[in-house]
Amino acid sequence: MPPMYYFAYGFKKLCPPLYALQVAEQALVNAGFSVFDPVAAGKVTLGGTQVADGAMVTVVAMDCEGGAAVVVNGFCASDMAVAAARTYAEGVAGAINQA
Repeated sequence: MPPMYYFAYGFKKLCPPLYALQVAEQALVNAGFSVFDPVAAGKVTLGGTQVADGAMVTVVAMDCEGGAAVVVNGFCASDMAVAAARTYAEGVAGAINQA
């Protein structure tokens, strides 16, 4: 299991779900997303502009309930930077879900 999964397992087991979502939010911000809405009621919406063959925008919505997270993305698959950001976001959410 990749280290990200161990990390997610640890903070899910030791921290309340909302804190787990805040940690995931920070990971996405570190990946280049900007926060549109602050963490509230277990949901955060992030957006990011990546430049690769032009500027593309992707929106990530994460719902956290009981420590689970769901990531919803809008992106252009041909934009490698956005695809990489999407993959990273899904990895963070997957780690929370499987923890």
